[in-house]
Amino acid sequence: MAMSLRIRIDPTACTGHGVCADLLPERIELDEWGFPIIQPEVPSSLAAPARRAVRACPVLALRLQRTQKNQREGNPGTVTVTDRRHHRREPDATDGVVGNERLTALTGVVLLIGFAIEGMTLLALHRLLTLHFFLGMLLIGPVLLKIGSTGYRFARYYTGAAPYVRKGPPAPFMRLLGPFVILTSLAVLGTGVMLGVAGPGSGPWLFFHKASFVLWFGCMTLHVLTYVWRLPCILLGTPDGHGGHAEPGVARMAVSGGGTRWLLVGAALAGGLVIALLTIHLVGPWDGRLFFH
Repeated sequence: MAMSLRIRIDPTACTGHGVCADLLPERIELDEWGFPIIQPEVPSSLAAPARRAVRACPVLALRLQRTQKNQREGNPGTVTVTDRRHHRREPDATDGVVGNERLTALTGVVLLIGFAIEGMTLLALHRLLTLHFFLGMLLIGPVLLKIGSTGYRFARYYTGAAPYVRKGPPAPFMRLLGPFVILTSLAVLGTGVMLGVAGPGSGPWLFFHKASFVLWFGCMTLHVLTYVWRLPCILLGTPDGHGGHAEPGVARMAVSGGGTRWLLVGAALAGGLVIALLTIHLVGPWDGRLFFH
């Protein structure tokens, strides 16, 4: 009974991360577009790195098969050893990149919903001032988490971490816009806190709050229009997170740390809730006053 290993790729699932070529250069090289060209026959001496390459594929596009050939009958039979739909992928360095992207996207969805509700309170602010203030304080936690996740990617990229360098930076326009989104977000929330602390008629905080809101709204509109269409692909783990449409049946990107990401978002909301509950009394002096936000 002769045995041989073969490595196969699902071209509809592959997105060209290039991890497999790094782990198995003897059998996999990348074409000019960054997609793998495979020599399928895997000798026994390369069995271990071949298995590592299969397990490390971020989109589970690789499969390792053992081919059994019956010498007496001459009929080959193939048994799948590792299947991209069923095997449990071991954590890999690329998980940090994709996991960071998913954490940022998940936090972004929370903020998108929260700020949408916050914006609706502006339509009747004199009646919904308490809710407006409460939501603003609640969103402090998720805003800080999103700044932390994007800042972490920034730091890892510019300190030369290989998976983050391979992922690449955001588009030039978004790199320019990003700091303004962060600064205006902090300005809106910070001046809102100061309005509560200082009370009505104390200094220019109301003007600063209005001005920072106008700037924030412009920056955030551009930011949301750029990224909102990518959110389903990123959160659902379909391979096409950078444009286009995922084909039906394409493997989802299995990434470790999903529970940790939900825990971080939950902790950010819990922290914001604590801040909101501790500061809600500050809205009292403003409540009942008619003013325009």
